[in-house]
Amino acid sequence: MKNHYPISITNEIGKLKTVILHRPDEEINRIIPQNLSFSLFDDTPYLNDMQKEHDAFADLLRQKGVAVLYLVDFLTEIFKNPATKKEILTYILGRDILDCSYIKSCIFDYLMNLESVTTARCLIQGLSATDIAPLKTRPVISDYMPEKNMFYLLPLPNTYFMRDAAAVIDNGLSIHTMKNSVRMRESRIARAIYEYHPVFADNVPLWYDNNSENSCIEGGDILVVGNSSVVVGCSQRTDTAAVQILAENLFAQNADIDAVYAVELPKMRAFMHLDTVFTMVDYDQFIIYPLLNEHRNVVKITRSANAYPHFQRMDNLKAALCDALKVKHLNFIQSGGNDPVAAAREQWNDSTNTFVIAPGEVVAYSRNEISNEILTKNNIKVYAIKGSELVRGRGGPRCMTMPLCREKIH
Repeated sequence: MKNHYPISITNEIGKLKTVILHRPDEEINRIIPQNLSFSLFDDTPYLNDMQKEHDAFADLLRQKGVAVLYLVDFLTEIFKNPATKKEILTYILGRDILDCSYIKSCIFDYLMNLESVTTARCLIQGLSATDIAPLKTRPVISDYMPEKNMFYLLPLPNTYFMRDAAAVIDNGLSIHTMKNSVRMRESRIARAIYEYHPVFADNVPLWYDNNSENSCIEGGDILVVGNSSVVVGCSQRTDTAAVQILAENLFAQNADIDAVYAVELPKMRAFMHLDTVFTMVDYDQFIIYPLLNEHRNVVKITRSANAYPHFQRMDNLKAALCDALKVKHLNFIQSGGNDPVAAAREQWNDSTNTFVIAPGEVVAYSRNEISNEILTKNNIKVYAIKGSELVRGRGGPRCMTMPLCREKIH
């Protein structure tokens, strides 16, 4: 990996230059029926096929000229410095080991002595009681309650949804406070990479700080639509307070952002993030789940002359987007068409979670045939990938990506 990649996301649709992915690994095999709800999965995926699907996605991006970077490689590189490795493990493990100080000490020593790449993988795959058993020289109470203590370091099966823990906005980074405890370590890993990897060494601003903010926000709710505007969903996973904090930080630190549009969403799993029901696919086109009609509550946040932001209620979602993009007309493409059954089925399988690789060119799951056909009829080029296993975590191509750089658009 090079030590320098440009950090610049000023829009959703410019040609994609660089992206970070995480290839699903053994953390997926640690999802069991008893912890499905806690793990935020609806079923236990088949890892072998899941990896094949993810590899095909990554290969497609490379074929389109995208530099594909992997999360584990970032961690591996920064762990090669023993002092850095010690600092990061102290930061992460101090907050995340589900047991007594003796177990924490055992795990810390174990991870410090592993090869860098193995340590990186362990932080994502977790450590079970079986993994730790050979390290202990004395019993602990959790030995006597094994069903409640299967993992001393929880696995992170949602890590392949790279969109959520952090997001590039303009030339800076937003590192998020996640809503669910099973995902909080993902943000700490992102923070460690931000603090220690040379890719982020050149004074990259921090727009949202997971170390100091308790209000939750996740990257799936953030759309950098362009024209110095950001749209953020107030969803099941993102608090309204976090949206205001993000806006205030962007304005105070002079990001090239003039307006943040907060969109109120139903607090339900099917609408967990804005990008599960709504994504931009071209200069003037968006795909939208019909139940997210344009009459949503939208508030525009802008700078004001005093220390406080200015708030303005917008007429509806389409009016807000026209205001943001400074256009008179936009096309909302209805996922599933006019068939409410097809719309509901395909949205559940992430028909609206498209990932743009260039203006009017998107990656989408092949299983959503009706929505993909409608996109094609609206002059959108669809690159269809298999996602029968990837979708079991309720996320699509956009969810699986953390773009670092896109070309600017005019």
